Amino acid sequence: RVISRLRGVANEPSGPLLSLITEADNNQNSLEMVPVRLQGMVLLADVLPKHPGIFNAATMDSIVLPAIYKAVTPDPKLVRIVNFGPFTHRVDDGIPLRRAGCRALGTMIMMTAAAASSTITPSAATAVTSTKTVSRNSATLKDCLARLLTGLAEYDGDEAILAWRIVQDIAARPSTSGALLLVANDLPSRILNKIKTLLKASKGNDAAADRSRDILRECVRAFYSITQIPGAGCCESFMDFFERVKQTTLLNAMLKAMLSSNDAVGRDGSSSSSSRRRD
Repeated sequence: RVISRLRGVANEPSGPLLSLITEADNNQNSLEMVPVRLQGMVLLADVLPKHPGIFNAATMDSIVLPAIYKAVTPDPKLVRIVNFGPFTHRVDDGIPLRRAGCRALGTMIMMTAAAASSTITPSAATAVTSTKTVSRNSATLKDCLARLLTGLAEYDGDEAILAWRIVQDIAARPSTSGALLLVANDLPSRILNKIKTLLKASKGNDAAADRSRDILRECVRAFYSITQIPGAGCCESFMDFFERVKQTTLLNAMLKAMLSSNDAVGRDGSSSSSSRRRD
């Protein structure tokens, strides 16, 4: 009954669903509205996979997608410095919102990738496609993937782990994996500096070094999962990059450990490691 009612009012600007998104975005007090925006993203991530047609194209393009893109973008207004006397600590109150937004973004990628899968081929992934022949779903997919690449390059901690696991999940499903071939060649240049930073930070013995290694493990899993997509060999820049990954001592050790323990994302859409924890 709830979903049926939501479906009836989903595209009304003043309806309960869109009001949750638009009123939060239009409010001037960013920090005060974070919990509201977060719940909006949680609702989208939960409703869209089960009811993909709940929003019409106009609502999706003008309200839903911009709200998701805004949620996954770091907001300086949500960052504050807490003074503890001898030292200060940087607190980012936007982290929970970005994590929820990242899940909603992943949901959108899954939906649009499945819908556009018939237009994605290995050859198309390496060619410039005329905008006249690209469907709306394909255009939305590319935009969502671009936002995900930005997150991979900028996120830290749990946000980064979540973003890399979204890549793994996309790669694991035959209906969506081909979408990653559209951006695979762009991935190395976007995340190379982040990988170098993580490798440098991973050399310590503190908690920060441990967290850097955790993120790198998810990177390696994602890289490997992309190489297993049919047609990935067409993405020469990415495949060359993966060869360089295997020549990096730490990353190669992580890859070997992953393969030896079967701790890799399977093509059935699930991880074969029973110990993998979702952050």
